[in-house]
Order: sequence, then C-alpha cells, then structure tokens
Amino acid sequence: MTATTPGAIHVELLERFPALGERCFDDVLSELAELAWEAHVGGRPDLARRAIGFAEWLAEHGREDLAEHAVSPLFDVAAAIQAGAGPHVVELLRAR
Repeated sequence: MTATTPGAIHVELLERFPALGERCFDDVLSELAELAWEAHVGGRPDLARRAIGFAEWLAEHGREDLAEHAVSPLFDVAAAIQAGAGPHVVELLRAR
C-alpha cells in the first residue's frame, strides 16, 4: 500500500479488495471501535487516539454513518474526549 491518509487508505482498500464494500467495511469499523475502547481502557492512548482520529476524519468528510460505526457505544463524551475525540465525534456521541 502506498496511501498515507485515512481516506486514501480506504479508497485503496476498496480498489484492491472490492468485497470490502460498504457493508463489510461496517464490520471492520465495528472492530476498530472495539479496538479504540480497549486501547483507551488498556492504557494505550496513542492507539486509542489514532482509532478515534479515523472516526473524526470520516465524520469531517461527510460520512457520519460510517463514523458512527467506528466509535464504541462504550464511549461517553468525557471518555471520548480523553481518548482524543475531535468535535465531530463529540457531536455524534451527544446525538446518541
């Protein structure tokens, strides 16, 4: 892979593995949400911040539907902010 931004990586994944598609990618995002929560409570803030950052990127680029899948329901607003959530993820959480 040569992509460097979250969006470019997503596009490259879909181009190389069309089976991922939107439906399958939801499952991947759910796994990412679980990883973010486990990293947050497991003392790996850098990993939690990167995972939450991807959800933020998705929301920034108009994909709140996908961003919603990428944030664990176990995050409340305060925990998400502590994990590095930006304004878009915070708004998604407040809307839950």
